[in-house]
Amino acid sequence: MIYRTLGRTGIRVSEIGMGCEGFVDQPYEQVLSFVDKMESHGVNCIDLYTSNPEVRSNLGRALRGRREKFVL
Repeated sequence: MIYRTLGRTGIRVSEIGMGCEGFVDQPYEQVLSFVDKMESHGVNCIDLYTSNPEVRSNLGRALRGRREKFVL
């Protein structure tokens, strides 16, 4: 995976990111699977555009214990 520095922040983000459209109307298990796949391939950038509480809850659960590995 290729990473780039985000402005002057020093935060390194993957060139490939995950948009949250794929999380809408998905059960927690599917969101967890997406996040597992992202982590295994070095994707650390998540575009969390939605205010949908179910998506946010499922993503939060999927990131539990590894939140520091991802940039939202």
